[in-house]
Amino acid sequence: MAQIINGPGVNLPPPQALYPANLLSTTGVYQSATNAITLGGGGVQIIPPGKYFIDIGLYSAIQVNDPVSGVWRTLPTTGQTQFVDSDGVNYRVANLTGCPVGATVTTAGSGYTAGVPAVTVSAGGSTWRAVLGGAVSTTTTVTAAGSGYTLAPLVYIPPPPAGGLQATAVAVLSGGTVGSLTVTNQGAGYSTAPVPVILPNPLDTNLGVITNATATTALTGTGMVTGIVCLTPGTPQTGAVTLTVAAPPSGTQAVATAVMALSVTGYTVSTAGSGYSGAVEVTGIGGVVSAGAWTNPAYQNQFFTPRQAQILGAVVTGAVTTAGSLVIDGGIYQAAPSPMVVGAVITGTGALPATVVLTLGANNATVFVTPL
Repeated sequence: MAQIINGPGVNLPPPQALYPANLLSTTGVYQSATNAITLGGGGVQIIPPGKYFIDIGLYSAIQVNDPVSGVWRTLPTTGQTQFVDSDGVNYRVANLTGCPVGATVTTAGSGYTAGVPAVTVSAGGSTWRAVLGGAVSTTTTVTAAGSGYTLAPLVYIPPPPAGGLQATAVAVLSGGTVGSLTVTNQGAGYSTAPVPVILPNPLDTNLGVITNATATTALTGTGMVTGIVCLTPGTPQTGAVTLTVAAPPSGTQAVATAVMALSVTGYTVSTAGSGYSGAVEVTGIGGVVSAGAWTNPAYQNQFFTPRQAQILGAVVTGAVTTAGSLVIDGGIYQAAPSPMVVGAVITGTGALPATVVLTLGANNATVFVTPL
């Protein structure tokens, strides 16, 4: 096991700031017996040098300081092998857990004709920008249905001008042709109606004989708030924050909900169950990020299904009396995940499964550093 010691926490210089400086960890360094290291400290050192397997949540990044240039650079973090080339090289974690990373517009409002409304937040200091109009209508027109499809083709809608939100759509097949397009995200900020690009699925067995379909779109949302962009995520919070969109001069006020990147911070055994033998592992699933959420472009490529939380537990006289140690805190949960008790055998007549309740909040990044 690598030795982990405290090191200085140095802010990123602006050209290398892939993550805002205020999201860098600032307090404490802890190590568990499972090769998982919870890094709450500004900087850490991995000693001795060598190759290490580093695994970290989707919404965190581990960074190494180049001793020559003094620049902090972000390393690949999920399932990647990293080489530590010298003793005393500082590593640190940029941690977004507990911060908002996007927003969904639940009510678009109306009457926003006198400039872009301000968006304020209840806590944490995150900053936001509203986007007006220019949403792709859910009604599209298939101008040519194409032919020969055995799988639904891929649909690409070009992005809007800078500052907008890109729309998405999927094709619906009807007897080997494209019957319609379903707009899955209307986007925001388009100045002209985008033309979808419809391409055959690479796995389609009829690639050589397919005739491509074509379609057109229309815009909607004039005078409405069609999107909210997170500019900076602020400081970590223990729960959801509230967004407020300023009211229009006349009309209906828009309403938006912040999308949080939360992790599992605690758990309780609500039902001990019976009939268990062997160790218990609890895995949190679910809590998927909502489909309409958008993020700052710096994080958009990491906006995926949440990383599962994992707890290694213990069994006493056949019942789960403690959930054990939290070894993976998850990555981007929005809602409390549904736990599953696995990794144990329930025996005997009348044996009952245990249930564990997981709670969410802001948490330090959990990093696995395993020497190879």
